[in-house]
This record gives sequence, structure tokens and C-alpha cells, in this order.
Amino acid sequence: MEFARHVLLCYALLSLLISGGLLFNAQNRTYQYLGVFVLVFAFETLDFLYVTSPLLQGYPAFYMLLYPICLLAGPVLWFHLWLFRFGPEHPLKNQWFHFIPFIVFTGFTVYLFRYHGTERLSYVASIYETIVKPLNYLKAIHVFIYAVLILRFYERHKRYLPTEKKQYFFMIMLIYLTTAVLVTVLTAVMVNYTYFIYYFLSTAVLSLFVGYVLYYKPHVFARLRNKYAGSYLDQETIQRITNKINVFFEEPGNILDPQISLNDLSIGIAEKKHWISQVLSAEMKTNFNDFVNEKRIGHAKKILENPEHKNLKILAVALESGFTNKSTFYRSFLKFAACSPSAYRNKKQVSNN
Repeated sequence: MEFARHVLLCYALLSLLISGGLLFNAQNRTYQYLGVFVLVFAFETLDFLYVTSPLLQGYPAFYMLLYPICLLAGPVLWFHLWLFRFGPEHPLKNQWFHFIPFIVFTGFTVYLFRYHGTERLSYVASIYETIVKPLNYLKAIHVFIYAVLILRFYERHKRYLPTEKKQYFFMIMLIYLTTAVLVTVLTAVMVNYTYFIYYFLSTAVLSLFVGYVLYYKPHVFARLRNKYAGSYLDQETIQRITNKINVFFEEPGNILDPQISLNDLSIGIAEKKHWISQVLSAEMKTNFNDFVNEKRIGHAKKILENPEHKNLKILAVALESGFTNKSTFYRSFLKFAACSPSAYRNKKQVSNN
């Protein structure tokens, strides 16, 4: 057990270094949130080592200081994956309610700090069955809820992600799901807290393994998750399909058809659907929906730039551009133009004047 604790300490210190690199060197908010997630897990690990060691009796002043920190992991990872899917400039102003559980638990922690050192140890022990134990259950439920939310988010959005991003998203989700199951099971059976070392070690090993493979051997996951296994295309075939796709979408009617599908493209250019998807993903770094929507946004921009259409409603612009509803149009416009349709129109009108 002592060897495992030393390994865990090394991992926690390594995580602190990794989180520092992500926080200070990341080029956008997406990976800064990942850095915060790694930092949260590092502090949670250090807190576990502190609480389950003789240090607790010698230095009880820090007891329960980091009690609510695990409630940050789910929201922070959610923000990371949200920005990973929609782009680092996507607003998060409607997402901050995710921190409410952390704030509530922090209030409880502040209340406990009315007691000092050994007094706090004794007080927490006296209220363990009535207050702390139910709160531990709530923490486990919180972790499990975010695991379900992230799983649903992945299932809903995976078709919009290029292959490389899909692999990354899947592995991050797998790590969090694994930790959620372990925390839920260990909390449910209420084993001695020292047994949570298996949760921390499992998460550490899985994280390091996935990080190593994603960075040094990305082809491993590509082969595991590549539905085109055994169907690798030569460069001549890739170029032929790429040219056919571009020619097909030079026809405005194909871009603006709201019902256009991958099957329609396959029939139109006489190529297999999975070959087309492979070319879009591996060569063009996109997928069918994003490819078509980007073309449609290009058409919408021309409408918005035209002074003759300055009174045309945004919904009308969306419908004219091949979208079937306003919300999808707005999301796509934000993704490919980095601003709203109205802001784009106003900017162009000012520059024209």
C-alpha cells in the first residue's frame, strides 16, 4: 500500500506540472479548462493522501479544506468539451449554473472552519453519519450525473466531429465514465476511505496510458475506432473523390437543398458513402454536415452583404441558404463566421458606408 501511495504522490506532482503547462501555454480557453480539470484531480489526489496519512493528526488545520473540490471536475470538463465541440470563442454565459453544487458545498466547508484543528476533526466525526455521509452520497451522484451528461453530449454531437477530434472526445469521456463508476461503487459500499486509492490509481494509470497513446501512437485508436478498416484509399482515389465533391457542390442547388444528404452525394458522384466520409474526415478534416453548412454560410454571407437585402429577416436568410430552422443557422454562423448573422450584417453595412 505504501508503494502505491508513493506512486500516487508522483502522479499528483506530475499532474500539477501538466496543468501548469496547459494553463499558461494553452492558446485558447478550451485547453485552459482542461488544465483546470487536471489541476482539480491533482489537488483531490493530494487531499486524499493527506487525509489518509499521519499528517492529518500532525497538521489538522487543512482538514476538509478541499472537501468540495471534486464538484469542480464535472463542470470544468463539461466546459472543456463544450468549447472543444463548438469552438473556443463560443460564449459560456448560460453555463455557469453548473457551479451551484460547488458553491453550496463550499458554504458548508466555510461553516466547518469555525472549528480549529483537532476540534474540527472531532466535530466532523460527530456529524459524519447524519451530515457528512449523505453529502458524500450527493458528491458521488453529482459525478455520476456528469458522466451521463457527457455521454449524452458525445452521442448527440459525435457525427459532427472529424475522426481525430472524435477519438480525443471518446477517450476523455471514457476516463471520466470510469472514474464515475469507481466513485459511485466505492461510495455505495461505503468501504474505508483508504480503499479509494484504487480509484485514484486507476484514474491515474488510465489517464497516463490514454495520454501516451494519443500523443505518441494516435494510429492505435484510429484503427480501433475506424469503421473503414480494410478500406484504405490510395492517393489517386482520394483526389478523384475530392474533385467530385467540389464539383458537385459548385452547383448552388445542391448546397441550398435543405434535404441534401450523404446518400444524395454518393449517388450524385457515383462513389461509396463510406469512401466519401473517409475523404471528408481524413483529408478535409471535416464531416458531411459541417462541409455543407460551411458552404451554406458562405451563401448566407453574400445575402447579408447585399444592400438590397438589408431588410430581409434573419430567418428568411437562413431558409434562403438551405437551413431548415433559425437555431441551426445561428450555431453554424457562429462556428464558421465567429459572429452572429446580425453582427456580420451590421459590420458589412458600416464598412460599405
